[in-house]
Amino acid sequence: MRSSRRLALVAGVCLVALWLVPLATAKIWFMSVRGKTFTAGKVIVTEIAGCPVPCPIAGVRVYLAPGARGAVLPPNPRLLGTVTRSGALRFRVPHVAPGSYHLVARFRKRSLPASDGFRIIHAG
Repeated sequence: MRSSRRLALVAGVCLVALWLVPLATAKIWFMSVRGKTFTAGKVIVTEIAGCPVPCPIAGVRVYLAPGARGAVLPPNPRLLGTVTRSGALRFRVPHVAPGSYHLVARFRKRSLPASDGFRIIHAG
């Protein structure tokens, strides 16, 4: 009886671990944009902290989303760029309405929040 419980527990832990592995590899977070204000037209380079080279999520597309946080993309989202082999994202701040925005990544057909909020303003 004890061994069957132990086996069931080990099997359960293994299943949970297998379920969490893809989520762990999907850690796409650009910390350096948090709380900053960017001017439209400026080129920004930000990196995923601790991403090994080559970055396992190179090629993931990153989009601009309105608001301070969330994973919901608006219809016809604005593609900013793709994650490089070094875990970096380079993009030109788009000319959009001034306000709060954040980054959202598309990974395995899912939208994932990829940053905290930041502000976009216009020059002048």
